Amino acid sequence: MCFTVRRRHREEELKQGKEGAGAAEEEKTIWSRIRRNMAAYETEEEGTRARTIAQRARATTTTRDAKAVERREEEKRRLEAEVRKEREKMRKEEAAKMLQAEKRKLKEKERKKREADDEKERRRKEELKKKKTVKRK
Repeated sequence: MCFTVRRRHREEELKQGKEGAGAAEEEKTIWSRIRRNMAAYETEEEGTRARTIAQRARATTTTRDAKAVERREEEKRRLEAEVRKEREKMRKEEAAKMLQAEKRKLKEKERKKREADDEKERRRKEELKKKKTVKRK
């Protein structure tokens, strides 16, 4: 912050110059006016610099905050996508399990039907054998 030190220096010089005995004469010289103008310019320059620094700090903070918000939103979107994918995967697995259960039920039903048909056929054949043996006697 060298510009604040310079400004203080200039202000002190101006105060000393005005308080001194030759203040009226010094005001008339061009060098004193130049010095006074330089002090005023430096004061103005310091204010401009301070405003610029504050503005940059605000912009940096705003940018940093915006980036942080963006990162949080991106993380949120990523997590939501993961949850969505996981749910879809679970739905597919559930559908596959249900399909397999249906297939098992159908196979079991067909097997029972086949066994019942086989049992009927076996009984029919036994009946035929009995009838044949009864006829022979």
